[in-house]
Amino acid sequence: MDEQHDHRLIQAPRTGREAAGEALLRGQALLLDVRTPEEYRFSHAPGAVNIPLRELPDRLDEVPRDRPVITVCT
Repeated sequence: MDEQHDHRLIQAPRTGREAAGEALLRGQALLLDVRTPEEYRFSHAPGAVNIPLRELPDRLDEVPRDRPVITVCT
């Protein structure tokens, strides 16, 4: 992100791996893969949604606000 974006808008509470995994297994969270489309096509977790980090500010309407979002970037 560059200086034109307000970074305060993307701060969110963090959770541990175990709690995140449980939420995903119960279908209570979205797994958001923010890598490039090429990286996503090469390998991604089942059920992950790909919105590349560079596109995220313009696609925030695709990210649910009523449940946790767990991001993947590596």
